[in-house]
Amino acid sequence: MELGAQLEAVAIDIVRAAGALLTNRPTTLSYSTKSSAVDVVTEMDKASEELVRRYLATHRPGDGLLGEEGSDIPSSTGITWIVDPIDGTVNYLYQLPGWNISIAAQYEGATIAGAVFAPLLDSGLLWSAHAGGGARVRRGNAEPISIHAN
Repeated sequence: MELGAQLEAVAIDIVRAAGALLTNRPTTLSYSTKSSAVDVVTEMDKASEELVRRYLATHRPGDGLLGEEGSDIPSSTGITWIVDPIDGTVNYLYQLPGWNISIAAQYEGATIAGAVFAPLLDSGLLWSAHAGGGARVRRGNAEPISIHAN
């Protein structure tokens, strides 16, 4: 399997695992503000990013990680993962469905794969792509639908 396709599969596994973690949220969340009152970080942002870090350490040792919540692990493989563990934290905090998990893989500085998962939208919407392989969207556990630009 080509590298971009391999990394897309890893990205899909990661966002699904993070989605499972995040949909089983505690009743109350602790949070703090970062740059403004609407730029918040919850304990679940940190837990989601930690899940990504552990997954990569196990399945992709040597890959780097740059995370919104502070992860900055250098790469020894040329591959660096960029993650927003909860994109839309304010929505997540107020239990609104408009949040997702976003991850991308760069190889030597070029983005070659990624996935975005919105677990609470339409039975779970997952978008993914890799360089040279097009993009796909999946609803729940349905087969992926290819997305084409005209």
